[in-house]
Amino acid sequence: MSTSGRSILPKFPNKGLLVVAVSVFTGLLLGANAASLYFSTLTPEVFVTVDYPVKDVDVPFEFFGMSLGGTVQYLVWNFHDGTPPIVSNSTSMTHYFSSEGTFLVSLTAYTLGGISTIGTVEVEVKNDLPSVQIDVPGTVLEDEPVTLEIATLYDTFDDVETIHFQWVLGDGENGNLAHTTYI
Repeated sequence: MSTSGRSILPKFPNKGLLVVAVSVFTGLLLGANAASLYFSTLTPEVFVTVDYPVKDVDVPFEFFGMSLGGTVQYLVWNFHDGTPPIVSNSTSMTHYFSSEGTFLVSLTAYTLGGISTIGTVEVEVKNDLPSVQIDVPGTVLEDEPVTLEIATLYDTFDDVETIHFQWVLGDGENGNLAHTTYI
C-alpha cells in the first residue's frame, strides 16, 4: 500500500469562520471529515481606565477595561501590589490597595490564537489624613459660651464629597459641625 500526502497552508483572513474539509481516498473507499473554526489574527488593543487615579489606602478603586479587535478568550488583571493576578472575563474590576505607593495596573487580553496585548493605567495610593486648625478665642471666662471653629481644613484628596466633624470636648459634650459652642 502506498500513501502520498500533501500539505496546504491556507492564507487566513484577519477574522472569520473557516471551514476545513479533508478527504482521504484508499482504493474504492472514501473517508471525509470537516471542521469549522472561528478565529482572529488581529492583535487586540486594550484600554484601561480608573474612576479616580489618587485615593487613600483601603479605599476601593474601580477599573474599567476595553478590548478592540481580535477575539478575546480571557483577561488577566494585575495590580502589581503583591496580590496575585486575576484571570477573568470581566472588563471591570474593583481593587483595594493595602499600602501606599504608585502602582501600574495592567490588563492583558489573550486571544484564541494565543496573541496577547497589555493596557495599563497608573494609580497613586496615599495614606494622608486630613488636618485641621482650630481657632480659639484668646480669653475665656468661666460660665460664658465659647465658640470653637475650624479655620482651615487640609485635605489632599479632591474627591471628598462629605466631611464629618466630631468634637470631643472632654466633659461628655460633643459637636458635629464645623463650629461648636461650648459653655
